[in-house]
This record gives sequence, structure tokens and C-alpha cells, in this order.
Amino acid sequence: MWPVFRRDEGPLWLGLSTSPSLEENYEVLGCFAHGRFGKVFQAKHRGTGMLVAVKELLKAKVRAVYIISEVENLRGLQHPNFVQLLEVVETYDKVYLVLEYVTGGNLRQRILRTENHRLPEEEARGIFRDIVGAMDYCHTQGIVHGDLKPQNVLIDSQGHAKICDLGAGCRFLPGKEVFLLYGTRKYCAPERLLRGWYRGPPMDVWALGIILYEMLTGQLPFNGDKTEMVQTMLSGRCSCPQSISRDAQDLIWNLLCFNPRMQPTAQEVLQHQWLQDAPPPVLSCSLCPPKWQSSMLWIAWDLNP
Repeated sequence: MWPVFRRDEGPLWLGLSTSPSLEENYEVLGCFAHGRFGKVFQAKHRGTGMLVAVKELLKAKVRAVYIISEVENLRGLQHPNFVQLLEVVETYDKVYLVLEYVTGGNLRQRILRTENHRLPEEEARGIFRDIVGAMDYCHTQGIVHGDLKPQNVLIDSQGHAKICDLGAGCRFLPGKEVFLLYGTRKYCAPERLLRGWYRGPPMDVWALGIILYEMLTGQLPFNGDKTEMVQTMLSGRCSCPQSISRDAQDLIWNLLCFNPRMQPTAQEVLQHQWLQDAPPPVLSCSLCPPKWQSSMLWIAWDLNP
């Protein structure tokens, strides 16, 4: 755990910094996202000229334990399909997360740009393979993402997926239940909407099912208020258009099983027939801190839960 200490008055000092100030090493180029917890902007490293994304967290609006948790989770996930944390800068009232900059926008934007807002199965298969591979790695590291959705999946210039925003994530122990502070309701599993404590990985697996359905249909399988969504989920009524292949339908139905003990794990999802013809995953992490060796990509954070 990171040291936490307080000056005589004012916010907690978390001991997170790897640099004394943001301006010392970075030139801020512009802001491209605002949220209730802070903002995200583009910056350039003064020494290398490399572009980065900087996520600003306001200490007055985010509890110290959640800032520390997000930093620890990001540092613990060295995988090519996760946006990499490069540096942390802490000031008296803010914490800056310096992150990989990803060029292709997020998955939600990719879906909206396509005809009828549906991705071709071949394209969706490759993107989904990247997402599932990242979540399998995440779960083996003992971390649940907790807010998996298309807005938190970035697409790089090669068409590969990179997951971002671990702000809702937490550590878990096998067989133990967890409690997450927030998430996005339309991607939440029924057990999360019904009760306070739940098993961690099945929540991410459920979100995978919602994401796959959305990629292939342009719609969400469950809508309405909380009560209506839960009733529909528990009824097992999730219809897939006949335009979707049978293998894809089978995978969606398995992922959206309302009994979390009967859901496949992320590792088991990777073995599903529909994913067997997916493009090969990225073989290595091209950018891992503290090395500054690869070009940076574009990132767009959804700062609101």
C-alpha cells in the first residue's frame, strides 16, 4: 500500500509521484474531456516529443483510497490490450495519471460510424478477442474491471482493442465477494443491481455479453429502468437477430446467463468456437513504463459513472 500522510491542513498527500510537477516534463496541448472527478487532456513530453494522455483527478472529489486503488491496478496490468500507465504526478490538490495516447477513438464511436451501427462479424471477432484476452489476464492478476463498456475500450491504429479506466476496479480473492462503488447500469449484471455484494469476475463476463451484443446489433439487449431491466434479465429473454451467426448467438446466450455460477470464465470464452478464427492477439506490450520507446495513441475517457 502507498504511504498516506497529511500536511498540517488540506488534502491527503498520497506519496504517488514519480515526478515533482507535470509542467516540468510535459507541455499541455489541450483538454478533450471533462467530468465531475476531473478532466483529461493531451500533452507532449518535453524531452522526447511523445504525445500522452493525462487524466486529472481532483483530490477534493475523489477519495484517496480510490485514487490509490486505480494507480495500483494500472501498474499491475502490463498487457498489450490495456492502456499503459506511464507516470504519476501528484500536487497539493490533484493527481495526474500520465497514460498511453491511443489514436483510433473508442469502441462506441467505432460502432456509431458503421452502417446500421453494426460491426461486421469478422471485425467484431478480432476486437472481442482482444477484450476477452485482456479480461482473462486481468482476472488472473486478481483484478476486476467493474465498468467494462464500449466507451472504456479504445481502438488503436492497427484495429486492436485497449481497455482503459480502472477507476471502478478492485482486487478480489477467488470465491470471495466484492463491492464496487459505481458502474454503468446498462452493462451491470443482475446480481449487481439486486444486491450489494457479488462475485467479481462474473460481472465483467456479463458486460462482455452486452458489449458483443451491441457490436453485432447496434442495440442493447436490456433497457428501461432498473426494475424493468432486472425482470427482463431474470426472464432469460434475450433475442438475437437471425442475421447473427449461430456461433455468435450461442456465445451471447452463454455470457448473458443470469446465474453467475453457470457463466463461463474469460479463459473459457477464449475457447468458444466463434473466436477460433479471430486474428491472433498482440504478442507483446509495445509500451511499458518507464520505457519511452513506442509511438503513443489516442484516448478518450468517460469520467462519469
